[in-house]
Amino acid sequence: RGLRLVGRPFFIEDVRLEDFCDTDIDCPRLVVELAEPHGLRDLWGESYRIEMSGTGHPDLDDQRRRFFARPFDDRPNILEVLDEGHRPLEHDWSTSKGMVRFSVVSMLTCYGRGPAFVTLSFLTMLLVSLCSFLCPRTAAPSYPDLLIALGLPVAARALVRWPQAQLGPELAKYSIALRKSRPDPQPTARGAERAVKFSHVRDFANFFSRFIKRRNLYYVESNLLRPLTARSNLSFAELVGASRAEWFVSHYWGMPLCETLDALEKHAKAYCSGVTQWQDTAYWMCTFSNNQHKKEEEVSPTWSESSFYLTLRSGCLRGTCMIVDEKALPLTRSWCLFELLQTFLLMEQQSTQGTSEVKFEGLLLCSGTGVLNRGEASVKVSSGIAERLKDLRLEDAKASVQSDKEMIDNLVEKEIGGFPRINSMLLSNLNVALKAIEDSTREFGVRMRQLQSEA
Repeated sequence: RGLRLVGRPFFIEDVRLEDFCDTDIDCPRLVVELAEPHGLRDLWGESYRIEMSGTGHPDLDDQRRRFFARPFDDRPNILEVLDEGHRPLEHDWSTSKGMVRFSVVSMLTCYGRGPAFVTLSFLTMLLVSLCSFLCPRTAAPSYPDLLIALGLPVAARALVRWPQAQLGPELAKYSIALRKSRPDPQPTARGAERAVKFSHVRDFANFFSRFIKRRNLYYVESNLLRPLTARSNLSFAELVGASRAEWFVSHYWGMPLCETLDALEKHAKAYCSGVTQWQDTAYWMCTFSNNQHKKEEEVSPTWSESSFYLTLRSGCLRGTCMIVDEKALPLTRSWCLFELLQTFLLMEQQSTQGTSEVKFEGLLLCSGTGVLNRGEASVKVSSGIAERLKDLRLEDAKASVQSDKEMIDNLVEKEIGGFPRINSMLLSNLNVALKAIEDSTREFGVRMRQLQSEA
């Protein structure tokens, strides 16, 4: 099988970090799983030059980078990805699309075998020459005969259909189901009217669960949302049916989607208005509410025209749900800082003017174990956040685009007088939430002692 590798694409099934702790290799390492066996063998620890394209991940698609791969004899579809220095990679560059090609030079030097069509062409020409030698009375092959002998394997190679990755058919199946339920999705104005019901996001995550696993929203946006919405050129919320926002979600894309949804489920059950079922709670989440094909338009040249600001200032929100874990990762991102700033300004505005259509609950810290403000989160999350408070400085928040960070930092200075004040406001809110956890834990301890004494 090694003879037919070079030049043609191997479709990627998955690129992921994999744990190698049960071997003599340190963990974790980046591996690529192909849609079919690659046919390589681990000869003397050799590695093979590879090129990746169409993965949707900028680092993997960067043609300036040089990647190598090391096969496993007992795992015919898996390759360990190495950097230019033939060192293992430990970056979480997850994706489930794209192609891998093997370098011709690498194959010839590392494996000692050439491309399939070249080998077949050589064998065909050798067979023709051998027949001519053994049958001298037969006319020697002409140049056209030799060209035909060379071209037949090339033509056969072009007609071969290579195995496809599994994600493509699943995307098609989901798209067909969506078109049946919503054959003519319509665009919705940017802002609060483009929220998505929790049930729609949960159904989406359940459908693609074997691909999403514990992956983050960078993976979800690139591999799932962008292909699903490409045909309509709409946001996911518009595709499944947009709703009016009840809650604004402030979250970090680097957190696993499953943790985000677990946190929102706990929140929805706790704060359901009673008018609708908790599954129909409408959240404005930038990943699902923004049109990922028009990101510049969603962010807008000015912050006051961005979809984030339009939603936060719509007057219909009941509060801001910040998705947190023990690392409090959203507090390290500049756009989460922008959402935090607007939330605090809304809290001050409502306390003095009361201009909102509905009561604004302010900042709610939501985790997969419960809402901290209600004293429901686990000790691990609450103690982790408490530890994080020791060196928390919102001015250290980062953004993917430096100009965004500069804009948001300047806005903090302009709106509330600088970072010392917003740090103080955040600490005050966090302390209230942690106090609720402390009270809840104390009450639980008292109740347990009562039960023990009654037993």
